[in-house]
Amino acid sequence: MKDVKGKTLSITTLMKLYTMLLLSEGPRYGYELIKELSRMTTKPVSPAQVYPFLRELEKAKHIKISEKGQREKKVYKLTGKGEKFSKSFITRLSHMLEAGIKARLVKCEHCGCEIYSGGYMKGVSGKIKTFCCRACARAF
Repeated sequence: MKDVKGKTLSITTLMKLYTMLLLSEGPRYGYELIKELSRMTTKPVSPAQVYPFLRELEKAKHIKISEKGQREKKVYKLTGKGEKFSKSFITRLSHMLEAGIKARLVKCEHCGCEIYSGGYMKGVSGKIKTFCCRACARAF
């Protein structure tokens, strides 16, 4: 998607992806974003990994910054344009994940259900067949 100057705003790191996902859930303080990103990635996250992207989002008019409380903490909130960008990005991401999952699905030889991982393998007539469970293998 293009920002106000015609530049493309892109999500190129997991940190940016997680930031967009968190902001799509609702307004967040900067410190709150950093703490949650650290929890999500299970690694320490520095302000230098978060605030430049927030400035980029602000310049593109995808977020609005307001100040709240006695210490005037900044609250970052998606704008209408930001929500549209976030939904579009999440939709594209879900399509990519769906394609990756579909490529790994195997059908049970007996009932036809789709198996993502595991399953039960059994030799039938000299060929290895995949079943969802032992009951399907016995019934085949």
